[in-house]
Amino acid sequence: LEINNMQQPPTNQDQFLGSGQNMFRIPPASPTKTVSGDNGEQVKHNELSALSQGWVYFINQPTPTDVPEKFYYDKFVFKDDIDTCLDIESIQIIATDKDGVEDDVTKWFDVTKADNKVRAAMI
Repeated sequence: LEINNMQQPPTNQDQFLGSGQNMFRIPPASPTKTVSGDNGEQVKHNELSALSQGWVYFINQPTPTDVPEKFYYDKFVFKDDIDTCLDIESIQIIATDKDGVEDDVTKWFDVTKADNKVRAAMI
């Protein structure tokens, strides 16, 4: 994961006492990787009963909210190497808001796949 938000901190005019606005850069949390379990839930480990059985691989990346414009990300990139014994059928990027509403935002990313190396860069 690459994130670049190297802009300057907010000026005194950007800061408002008691506004609840973040006044500093908040580094993103590390992504978590899970797979779909037998009942569709996300689990860290799943043993398949047959080689032909499929599953969904998830990378969850929380990002800070209520960030001042000065700290907006200039670049946001996901990278992952998928074992070559696996077939990648599709790549989809879903954003979930604070209320749990999901939105397919794949169109916001330039997604490439080469030799099971997946890269999704926000455009």
